Amino acid sequence: MWWKEKTGKSVFRKMRYSIGIFLIVACTFGFNGCAAEEKDKGNEKQSEHAEGNIRNQIISDSKKLAEGYRVLYEEAEKEEQLDALEFRQQVISYLGEAGYSAVDLENQIDMTHAEQVETFCRAAENKKKEEATILAVLDHGGFVRYDLTTKNGKIYARESALNWKDNKPIVDYYHEFEVYDWKYTEKGYLFMEEYHPPGYDGATGDIGFRVKPLDPKCRELNRHCVLPIGYELNNMLITNWDPADYTNLELYDLYEQMYSMKYGEIFPYRGGEGAEYQIPEQSFEEVLQTYLPISPTQIRTQTIYEEQNRTYRYRPRGLYDCELPFVPYTEVVSYEELENGELKLFVEAVWIKEKTDCAIASELVVKLLDDGKVQYISNRVVGTEETEEESWENVENAENAAGSAGLKTEPAPWYTPRLTDEEWESYYGGISDEWRE
Repeated sequence: MWWKEKTGKSVFRKMRYSIGIFLIVACTFGFNGCAAEEKDKGNEKQSEHAEGNIRNQIISDSKKLAEGYRVLYEEAEKEEQLDALEFRQQVISYLGEAGYSAVDLENQIDMTHAEQVETFCRAAENKKKEEATILAVLDHGGFVRYDLTTKNGKIYARESALNWKDNKPIVDYYHEFEVYDWKYTEKGYLFMEEYHPPGYDGATGDIGFRVKPLDPKCRELNRHCVLPIGYELNNMLITNWDPADYTNLELYDLYEQMYSMKYGEIFPYRGGEGAEYQIPEQSFEEVLQTYLPISPTQIRTQTIYEEQNRTYRYRPRGLYDCELPFVPYTEVVSYEELENGELKLFVEAVWIKEKTDCAIASELVVKLLDDGKVQYISNRVVGTEETEEESWENVENAENAAGSAGLKTEPAPWYTPRLTDEEWESYYGGISDEWRE
């Protein structure tokens, strides 16, 4: 029948039409998927290409900057002054004239164009977009470069390092990371941290720069009087003491520090684990009395003195009383000239690892001698980061109470006290006498 034939053909045509539409749609989706995938790959390649261009631009720019101060570098190398503060100052001045924010890695020289970094930090705080570059000058004429970008409150860093090799500036390190944590303090320190997973045993990912300038006289006093002692392996700046009471001072630690200060040599009494020395009376006392107004009686009260052979027993630190790495460094933030000619220095501990510009604060009284040396008169701890907004009186009372109970307290968590005689014997009592001298 005509209508059946027509209907059948109509159904068949509709089926063919539907299948065609399906195939077209499927192909369209397939083509779109393929196109999207190709587009993603293209975008990825474009991103890699753009990033590669930025990297090459940074490397090229750093080399040009180094070439710009080549004359300074070659002159300092010839005079063997590559590690001198004056040479670093010259390089920083040149980089500042080139328009860059530059500082030394040890934060002993004021940053050039500090306003650029301050603007960057304020933008990051306000979640605005901004860029900044910091050049941290190293000894021997190189620098670590930080190209920073901030947006939406996050900071991204491109870190690179330039060094001189065979009289050529070479960028031998380049690394990109998102800053895990950061802080800009009221005193003008920028601290940043690159994330490292638990158990990571490489270099710390902490970075710190003093952005705001510091009084030149404070810097000079710090370099001359305080940095030589510092916070490493001694407790001079983290406890209270004066000429009437040296009880809190660890004299063995100071003997090590002051020996190197006095003679300009590496401390010689370094043995293996459990080593023990007998140091002549005159040598031991002379070193300490060069820098402290301390009597032989006071020295012998706090050390082991062998009266029979007139020597002091000395045991170097070892595995069981070594100190943690990355301790703070000193910064003199102000000073006061006293009526008797002495100076009161207000010293703060800048601890980059903990992102604080005042882990502990103390008043160190010193006397500048005619021969250029320094005599340390007294120290009084006046606060820590935790007590900065509070009176230190409560902490002092707690220390006094602990001392009367026979307890030893230290407000600085990085400091490790030396082993007591009992502890030393438990670790080293069975060691052969061949280590003893």
